[in-house]
Amino acid sequence: MLTGSVDILLGATAYIPFDSWNATLVPTAPDSTPTGTLYTGPNLAAATAMGASVTVTAITGLTGRYVASWAATAANGFAAGTMYHLRLAWVISSTTREVWVPIRIG
Repeated sequence: MLTGSVDILLGATAYIPFDSWNATLVPTAPDSTPTGTLYTGPNLAAATAMGASVTVTAITGLTGRYVASWAATAANGFAAGTMYHLRLAWVISSTTREVWVPIRIG
């Protein structure tokens, strides 16, 4: 499980690897491709979804393993010195699972 935040440089393309796991925390292929959504705000209680597009790609040959990517640019609404949160979600056997990743733009 991730602790702390992930640092991304303003203007860079971010790549965040993650696993989609089942009820026993085993990497498992979800019912469909996982989704990623970016949120602004220093904490999740006051977070607002951003319009930045997140692409989720399966890692070839590794069941339930993915990479989320996006352009961390000013044009996409990012600013240096600001915290964001990435929500990664997937469905396995009609159960939605998610993980939140804190992102700091430098």
